[in-house]
Amino acid sequence: MHPPGTYYKASGRFDPKRLAIFTLVGVLFAVFIGWLYYILCRINPITHLNFIVLGLAMFACICAFSIIIYESQSRHIKLNTVILVLLCYLTWSSQWAFFNLRWHYGYSFWGGLLNPLTTLKIINARGDEIDMGRFPFGGGFQYLLYIAELAGFMLSVKWITASKDYFCEDCRQFYTHQHSHLLETEMENFYLLKEMEGEDHQYRFLPQLVFVKKLAPVYVERKPVMKVTLYYCAKCHENNIVSVSSCMQELDSNNRLQTTLIKEEPITVGMYVAKATADALHRKFI
Repeated sequence: MHPPGTYYKASGRFDPKRLAIFTLVGVLFAVFIGWLYYILCRINPITHLNFIVLGLAMFACICAFSIIIYESQSRHIKLNTVILVLLCYLTWSSQWAFFNLRWHYGYSFWGGLLNPLTTLKIINARGDEIDMGRFPFGGGFQYLLYIAELAGFMLSVKWITASKDYFCEDCRQFYTHQHSHLLETEMENFYLLKEMEGEDHQYRFLPQLVFVKKLAPVYVERKPVMKVTLYYCAKCHENNIVSVSSCMQELDSNNRLQTTLIKEEPITVGMYVAKATADALHRKFI
């Protein structure tokens, strides 16, 4: 049982067998995404200039590898980061391994996939082969594009690790979450009550506020909004967590009933709250 007012900290635990299995599944996903990227490169020979295609490949990496880390139930942040870097690298190198087979450079598929030096040799062979005279820039610029391509895949790691997933060690499952909002007028009450409660407020005052589950679109000017998220274990409902952040609601310029929140600034991240507070918020957020 974690005392209210303290903050969540990942335990660093993981099941080696479960993590190994899902890492191998992730490798298969990485090679498959790399193969799809290779196919698109064959369809469009200048695909390294097509950042839309690269963006789609990055999106596929984020979706696939987020599922891998989630299902592995690993709470070891550094180990998860290493695995994600490996998977994103394999996605990038696998396309070169497939290109090597197509261009008959003489290197093995596994060398192109797993050996960075072999991958660099394939890239260098391709760079020497391509006639860059049809482009307004020198041939060396192509290598910068390949580096940018690798950096794009590695950027997926940042997106995945930025997500906050809380884990219940007793029930061995991830938390569920609900969120609601405080509008500008109620935000003043939030800060007032927070000041009155003092440093040891533990967010006991949150149930006193009026929350808005579904925001209405704004059309004239952006409006400040506070987002309150309740994380809880759906099995035991113990050790509930609250995160609070301030945002700006973007204008619905296209009249599509959009209520997008931008410029999110964390106020509190991962604070344990009393069960009575969490239960009251849960009823408000439904």
